[in-house]
Amino acid sequence: QLALLLDLPTVLSSRRGLDLARLDAALTAALHESWPTARMAQMFNLSPQRFHARLLELTGRTPGDYLRTLRLESAGRMLARGATLEVAAARVGYGSGSSLAYALRRDRGVGARALRDSTR
Repeated sequence: QLALLLDLPTVLSSRRGLDLARLDAALTAALHESWPTARMAQMFNLSPQRFHARLLELTGRTPGDYLRTLRLESAGRMLARGATLEVAAARVGYGSGSSLAYALRRDRGVGARALRDSTR
C-alpha cells in the first residue's frame, strides 16, 4: 500500500486535464446558449461529475459560477460600450434586462448605469 501512495503524484498527473482556453473560447463564442455542466463536460470527454470536480480544483469555481463570471464580464464590457440591458442580456444568455441587472448588482455590486457612466 505504501508503494501505491508513493506513486500517487504519477497517477494524479496522468489525469485528463482541462484546457481552460478551449473552454473559454467555446463559452464566449456562444454565451447566449444553454451551457449545462454536461455540455461543458462533453467537450473534454468527462462525466459531468468529473468535470465539475476538475474545474473546481483548477479554478476554485463550479461550472455554473465559471459561466456566470464569463457572462457578467462580457455583459459589463457591452454595457460600458453603450449597449442596453436588454441587448446585453440577450447576447450573454440572461432572460431579461432586469435579471442581468440583478445579477450584476448581486455578484459585482454595480449597476448597469454605473458601468455605462464609467466610460464617459
